Formats: sequence, C-alpha cells, structure tokens
Amino acid sequence: MLASLGLALWTFTGGTTLRAQSWVHFGNNSSSLVYSGGTGLPVTSADGVKAALYFAPPYSSVYQMAGGAVDVGTPVPGAITGGTREIVFQPGTTIHVQVRAWFGGHASYEAAQAAGAWVGQSPTIEMTTGGGGAPPTIPTSLTANGLQSFLVPHFLTPPPSLATLPATSVTSTSAVLNATVTPRTWAVQVQFEWGTTNFDNSTPIQSYSSSFSPVTVQTAIAGLQDGSTYHFRARVVYSGAVILGENRSFAWLPTAPVIEPEHDFHLGRFTLQFTGAIGQVYLVQTSTNLIEWTTAGDALDLQNGGFRFGEAATSGQRFYRVLLP
Repeated sequence: MLASLGLALWTFTGGTTLRAQSWVHFGNNSSSLVYSGGTGLPVTSADGVKAALYFAPPYSSVYQMAGGAVDVGTPVPGAITGGTREIVFQPGTTIHVQVRAWFGGHASYEAAQAAGAWVGQSPTIEMTTGGGGAPPTIPTSLTANGLQSFLVPHFLTPPPSLATLPATSVTSTSAVLNATVTPRTWAVQVQFEWGTTNFDNSTPIQSYSSSFSPVTVQTAIAGLQDGSTYHFRARVVYSGAVILGENRSFAWLPTAPVIEPEHDFHLGRFTLQFTGAIGQVYLVQTSTNLIEWTTAGDALDLQNGGFRFGEAATSGQRFYRVLLP
C-alpha cells in the first residue's frame, strides 16, 4: 500500500472565446511528474490515483467537477493527460479553480473522502473570465510560463486515523467511551454515537488540532439501564469528510467477584486480588466491625478478567468487601 502521494507541478492554461467560455487545460510535463511518497517512483495506472479539475461558482464555497476524472500515470508513469475543460460564465465573472486528486480509483474526490481514501488538493486559483475574445485574468504571481500559464504545487496527505476502543468504568448506570484519533495534518472534531438498537445518542464534540501523535478521547455517559446492551462508535469530521470508527458494544453484568483466598502483604502494603467482568467498576469497602463500611476506592482493572486493590497496611483487624455499583 502506498504511504502517501506527492504531486509535483501542474500546468494550467486559460483561454476564452467570444462566448466568454473559460478553457482550462490541466496536465503536466516531464519536469512535473506525479510521484508516490511510498516508493519514490512516478505513479503508475496500477496505483489507482485519479485527478480532476474542480471549480466554485461566484460567491460559493461549494466546488463542482469540470468534466470527468482522469487516471494519473497514463500513458506513462507520473503523467496526467487531463485535456481541456470548459467553464462557462458571464464575462467578468470571478471563479475559483482547484485540482483535486485521490487514491483508491474512486469516481470523484467526494467519493474518495467518504471512503476514507487519501486525498489532496491544490491551492485555490482565482480567475476572472474575459469577454469579446479577451483571455481570463489570473494573478500575476502565477504567470510562470507565459501570460496564461502557471505552475501549481500539489501534495496529498492521509486522512486522520481513528480507533474505537472498549468501554471502561462500566456500572449499572454509566460508562466511559474511549477512542484514539491521530489528526495528522487536519483539524478534527470527534464525538461518540451510541444507543441500544441504533446510534440515537451523541456526545459533545471534542476538537483537536493537527498532530501526528495519537490522541486519547474519552467521554462519560450516564442514564443507562442495567441488563441492556449498548452499541457505540467514534465519529471524526475533518474538512467536510466523515470517518466512522469500529462498532463496539458493552453491557453491565451482575458478575460477582471471586476473591482469591490468599492476599499479599509486602513492604507495608495490603493487596487484594479477585476476578470479575472486564471493563466494569468494582468498589472496595473496608470495615473494622462489619457494621460501618467505608469506600476505599475502585479496584484496578487488569484487562484480563483480574482486578487488584492495594492500600497501606494498618494495625488491628480489618475487613474488606467488593461491590458492583
């Protein structure tokens, strides 16, 4: 699998006719091939990389594809032969143009985003359509190879990665939902969707900035009913695209703890160990007279069916019991 895709330089050429059509040609040459970041070699048709020209009408941020998508790496590795695209507007209309590319062989940039494929887009180019045979107006800083030709650097970045983790701290009325997200170069919004039969509930959105390190996401939910199985998944939104994590489930079980007959006294500490249901909360209480009980804390979930509780040893007789909240 390719790790990334580096798009070098693309050449755009603009022109108009008397009908005030803006003709935009997108393609590249031998000095601006498309390379795979995974292999360092020019992309071939077997890599399933596609590209298309997108434009936004005046006063709109919604981009539309101009013509169809083309395969990158055809007919020679690293090449794109996009041909000419016609964008028709009234003379003097300002439009915005981008090249967008994606892995996975999807029919469009939007489909690639929805599937979680790696995608990328060029900087936005602002053009003003001409009239009466005049060429379109483009920024002077982008007229590298003549009045109506310019080079646009591209690169693709992978989408965020997301993993839904098992629920923890499960009680008969509450639980903690867990996930990890690696935003990479994106600003992301993360939340959990949960419910008994459908994902009818959602938790508050948590926002994270770009980072290449995994970020732990946790949210507590309450108002649960014992005896019910709950399903949940993490959901990430970035740059208008959505990634859904793995579906997981949990249920509170009235599993009584089985306390090990031998307890450990070591270096002035008392350790109690027992088995129970993974992910659930077990409260440990202490007493000196079996009448008055004090909550000492939660037992540590060892994630293998075992639990441990430790505290400083005290003189005199002391009793312990374990409860399921």
